Amino acid sequence: MMSPLAAGLATISRILDGLARRAAVFCVFMMTVVLAYQVFARYALAAPPSWTEELGRLFMVWGGFLGASAAFRARQDIVLTNISDHFPIIWRWVARLARFAAVATFCGTVLYHSPSFLVRGMNTDFFGLAGVPVVLATSAVPTFMMLVLIHALAALLVPQGPSNEPTERTAPNISRRES
Repeated sequence: MMSPLAAGLATISRILDGLARRAAVFCVFMMTVVLAYQVFARYALAAPPSWTEELGRLFMVWGGFLGASAAFRARQDIVLTNISDHFPIIWRWVARLARFAAVATFCGTVLYHSPSFLVRGMNTDFFGLAGVPVVLATSAVPTFMMLVLIHALAALLVPQGPSNEPTERTAPNISRRES
């Protein structure tokens, strides 16, 4: 049985993950649209607007960080192997604690230094987007760290199966065709 705190945190993590996934898809779509317009303007009109590259970069940064937070929650982040999935239950718990401690240390350090980093970005404009502060891009970093920290805490408190078990989020097995 899951405690109310763990259940609430798992729900928050699930909702934030859904929002991050949708926002990441939107960002990648918008990046594609903006850069396609840039290519069209460059070769068809011979006059590419200066704002397309910076706006495309902004969407790329946000889409990448939001997508990475979704990958972290789905346990699809880069790891060499999840050998702890084959350990006895007590060692799996120790491994989860160690993973959380490492993630919390890294995220906490970045979040601690984020305010000064964000203030510097408020005083700088994008090169091609006059009047638009760089903080719109740099704020993706602390947002990502907060999402990862919430997902890591939820993963610590909510029991999980081995990462190699199929879940509803994994790609379907296409090697076997149904007739």
